[in-house]
Formats: sequence, structure tokens, C-alpha cells
Amino acid sequence: MNEQQLNQEIFLQAAVNGNANLIFFKDDCPYCSAAEQTIVKASKKSKYPAFFVDLDTPEGQALKVKYNVKYASTIVMIRNGKSRNDLYATKIRGKYSVINKTIEKAFF
Repeated sequence: MNEQQLNQEIFLQAAVNGNANLIFFKDDCPYCSAAEQTIVKASKKSKYPAFFVDLDTPEGQALKVKYNVKYASTIVMIRNGKSRNDLYATKIRGKYSVINKTIEKAFF
């Protein structure tokens, strides 16, 4: 993914305000790769700040535990201080695909 550095101060400010998206990914994740362009495009139009979290980093692992993330292709939506996890990609009939419903819910 087009990785944006997770700046702790900005993240904390967004978390305190209660509205942000955490997009978890791994470079070798085929689900993440399938959704990359859609997520980057949607994040640029979103009213919520988006933070790309690389699960191959210690910070990413800490956030994975904090938000109970099980799979790399997960988006954590923080709204009014409460979080919700959803997968943003799936595999249907052998093809990796974006879950558009999750993208719409998270970014718009």
C-alpha cells in the first residue's frame, strides 16, 4: 500500500476526537493488494483521517493487539471513540476482490 507514516500525535488527536480509519496491511498480502487502489482513492475523498498500518512493524503489531485485528486486510473504523473491525477484501471463486460495502461504510 502507499504507506503513510503513522504519526502518533496525529493518531492520538484523531482518536481523541473519536473519528479515524486504521487500514491494516502487509506487503505480501494478496487481499491487501487487490484493494489497494480502491482504498487509497477512497481515503483521499473521506471526511475521516486514514492511517495505513503495516503489520510487519512493531507499531503495527501493537495496534493489531489493541484493536483485536486477526487479518491483514482489516479496516478499523473509530467513530465517537468506539471501534469496529471489518475486512475490506475477500476471495470469491479464486479471485481477490474489494468488499465495497466496507469501503463505503468506512470512508463515506
